[in-house]
This record gives sequence, structure tokens and C-alpha cells, in this order.
Amino acid sequence: MTPREIASFCETRLSPPAVPTPLAGDASTRCYYRLTRKGHAAGDGTLGVLMDLGHPFDPAQEPFFRSRDLLAALGLPVPRLHQLFPAEGLAVIEDLGDSLLQRCVEECPEDQLPGLYERPLDHLMVLHVEGTAALEGLPEHPASRETLDRDRFSFELDFTLVHYVMGLCRAELAPGDLALVREGFQTLAAEAAGHGRVLCHRDYHSRNLMRRGAEQVIIDFQDARWGPVTYDIASLLRDSYVHLPEAFVDETLERFRTRLEERILASAERLGGGLEHLVGILADPPAFRHRFDLTCLQRNLKALGTFGYQTTVRQSKVYLPYIPRTVAHARRNLARLPGYSGLLEVLEGCGALPTRGRCPD
Repeated sequence: MTPREIASFCETRLSPPAVPTPLAGDASTRCYYRLTRKGHAAGDGTLGVLMDLGHPFDPAQEPFFRSRDLLAALGLPVPRLHQLFPAEGLAVIEDLGDSLLQRCVEECPEDQLPGLYERPLDHLMVLHVEGTAALEGLPEHPASRETLDRDRFSFELDFTLVHYVMGLCRAELAPGDLALVREGFQTLAAEAAGHGRVLCHRDYHSRNLMRRGAEQVIIDFQDARWGPVTYDIASLLRDSYVHLPEAFVDETLERFRTRLEERILASAERLGGGLEHLVGILADPPAFRHRFDLTCLQRNLKALGTFGYQTTVRQSKVYLPYIPRTVAHARRNLARLPGYSGLLEVLEGCGALPTRGRCPD
């Protein structure tokens, strides 16, 4: 809907009538508006947030609502639903304010980081163990029909080549270098995809976790799907939006590995044997770290593709400040993976991964 249509809808269809204020969006096509009671100041509290999905929907089929219901059934904190208007493609959901985990991390002392990430780690345990068991029994669920597999990762890395390397960076690659990049991306897609399948949020980072009292509420879950066990933890710890010290990343990754292994073993009898294939992966710390680094590399290169597309095609400058940190993550992980030294050399040489993009440790 146009802003004028949204305003008319809020005045004539909502009870009580509300005034919509646009909220800053993300990389999706959905639009959001904070709803204030008509005749009241914006600071007097809100009636919720109006989400415009951009198309009519069936709540029983729409991924946002199906995934929200799945996470809620697992006991995970998600926004409350107030009103649905399927024919108009609109929904009124809980207003969680503006307290992103991103902002909390930016404002807190370094020694308080473990406390900020305790609940997000707890939620990943539930998502990957109980959530995986639940999704196994829901073959028609939207999350069950999508997988972060080799084909998906290949598509995302091709997108990065087009919209970041050759788009935003305007790199002109010689035929041999282009072939090397394509080959390296295909190898990475295959290696990153083979890491043990679990239910993944798919965008589990500091801009998609919001404070509600002492809780960290999960948002932007509509793309939940099967994916590698290292995927969500890679999103959380190699986050483009916040700086996390390397020592904290190492300690938190090890905590995640040991706690997930313990939870799977403790839950095997109750949930069945569907997660037994993960035990061998989690029981080998060096191998798990290698898998984590591969997933981080794919995830950060994918993010650069998104940032490039948003900048060059959608003419949005919102993501430009986050490119240097993401470049630093990608460079760091390429340096850790000897088999990708040629890919690092080419991406450095064409300006896609400049050394000036390194962020402080």
C-alpha cells in the first residue's frame, strides 16, 4: 500500500483509529509503521506496529505466521499478534520499541557481553534441538520446504560476485581470475552446506534480537529453514553490525558446541534419534571450528552481496557503514583456510577485500 492508503486504513479500519509513523526498514520488501492513538503524542505509547507484507496472505500458509507459531510453540519469545487483515496484506503486531541487541552491545562494557548473549544462546539450543525434532514432523511447513544447501549457497555467492565484486566494487576480473573466483565460490558452497542439518532462523544476529524486559525477543524469522548446525551461530558471532572481541567469539563458540552436544545427548530418548548425526560433528572441537569458519566465510560473503545490491540497485546507503567489518570477517576467515588462498589473493587484488577493511580485534 502507498503511505496515503496506509494512513486511510489506520484511521478507518483500526479501533481505536491510529496514526502511522514509518519505521526504518531492513533488506526485505516488508514495510513497518508504529501506530499511535489518534490525538495522542507519539511518546504516550503505541497501539502496536503495522506490518505491510505487500501482498494478501493466508495465515495458515504465510511463512511469517507459520514460523512465528512454530517458535512460539517451542516456548521461544516472539512478537505477539494483535490483529490480522489478510486481504489487505496487513497485520498489527507487538511494538517491541527500539532496543536492539545491536544497541545493547554497542553500549555495554566488554565484560558484560557474556550476559547479553546468554539468552540468545539458550534460544539457539531450543531451536536446533526441540525445533529440529518438531520440524521433522511437519513436512508441509514452509520452513521444511527450504534448505540452506549447496544450490542456495551457490546462488548467494553468485549474487555477491554480481552485486558486490563487479557491482559495488566495479572490479574488472581477467577471465582466469573470474574462473578462479567462481570455482572458489562453488567449492565454498559445497563445503559450507555439509555440516549437519538443523532448524535455522537464517538471520540470527544483533539486529533481529530485541529486548523485552530481561528477555531477548526473536524477530525476522519468516525465512526459517533447514541449514547447517554452524549457520545461526556464525550469524550471531560473525555479525556485520557489532564488534565482538576474538576471545569472546572463541569462548562463546566453545560454549555453544559443548552445550548443544549435552542437550542433544540429554534429549535423545525424549525426542528420538533424529539428531544423533550431530554428535560426531560436535564432539570434535577442531573440526567443528573449521566448519564454523567455512560457514562464517559463506555468510559474510553473502552479506556483502546483499549490501552491494542494496547500495547499487535499491539506492540505499544504509548498509555502507557495515561493509568494512564484514570485509574484515571475510579476510580473517579466508586467511584461516589455506585452500582458499588463491581466492583471497584475487579478491584482494581487485579491491573487493581491501586490507583497510580490517576491523579492530
